[in-house]
Amino acid sequence: MPFDDFQKHCPKCKKGKPCGGYHIYAIRLEKSIWKKKKFRKANPNYIEGRPCLYIGKTEHVARCRQSQHQSRRTGTDKDRWTCYCGKDSASNKYESFIHNPSRFIKGHTKGLLSSRHFRDWNPVTKENAEEVEQEVARTLRDLNYGVWAGHHDS
Repeated sequence: MPFDDFQKHCPKCKKGKPCGGYHIYAIRLEKSIWKKKKFRKANPNYIEGRPCLYIGKTEHVARCRQSQHQSRRTGTDKDRWTCYCGKDSASNKYESFIHNPSRFIKGHTKGLLSSRHFRDWNPVTKENAEEVEQEVARTLRDLNYGVWAGHHDS
């Protein structure tokens, strides 16, 4: 699947040449995530009908990170993800990629939220990426969205 629209999530990234910064992104989650007790506990003020989102950060473009979340098939030879930004080879094994929150949302992802919503945040530095990720999650929770914020909620 081609992915050529790199400037939507970050004004500094170019095709085949990510900016080198970290990026904040959101993946829309299926309502089935609400069945998980940990998710309900993290979102006591959630209002039915609002979106449920996974908020994360990555040194890749957001589309690569979505591939990492959605492509993981633990224990198979097909356990690969696709790098669209050119930072890694086109098809990568998960050997060095261990991310527990991926397992929490696996099977509940609906698609990447429009990256233009995060364009003004990106890029962020490695040093403040976690802080910004947490701030975005807190802001969305204050708006009564259902939010899973990566390792902050694990």
